[in-house]
Amino acid sequence: MSILGPALKAELADVLGVKAFRDELRALRQELSGLRAAVGGSTRARGMAAKDSGPSITASQVRALRDNLGETRKAFAARLKVSPSIIFMWESGRSTPRRGAIVQRLQALMSSTGNRTPTNGTVSAVRSDERRSLKLSPKRRAALKLQGQYMGHLRNLNPKDKAQVKALKADKGFLPAIKLAKKLAEA
Repeated sequence: MSILGPALKAELADVLGVKAFRDELRALRQELSGLRAAVGGSTRARGMAAKDSGPSITASQVRALRDNLGETRKAFAARLKVSPSIIFMWESGRSTPRRGAIVQRLQALMSSTGNRTPTNGTVSAVRSDERRSLKLSPKRRAALKLQGQYMGHLRNLNPKDKAQVKALKADKGFLPAIKLAKKLAEA
């Protein structure tokens, strides 16, 4: 049986023309490598040369620029037309901006902010000391507290009781729903 497998495989490859396809593919690869050499190197080598040729933007500069603009990662990413995870990678130093268009946008933003971004690798302290604090009115704070109690009691119920409590909350509000949830949890 073991002799029959390779023989069938070879016969099937001949019928389908796999060997001829492989030979053509090998010839195309050789031709492509010749073209790359004639043009001036592979695309990987060109990409590395482009990366090294321009001024690099450091992680602290990206973070300082975003802080100076007062934007979240999401807003800053939208401005640069990249994903927020890319901004995180740049700011953490795991990656650097490489694409020419993005580097140009960053440099334009840096110059438009009046060069408040550091060039020596220090992090700007324009907004780093400020903490965003929520200012809730007593009424809103009480409403959030009720909502939290409601959610806490709802977690302890089975699906049938949850549906009953949710219906009561929709009709009469949080307080009656919390009372019902407590009563159903005790039962």
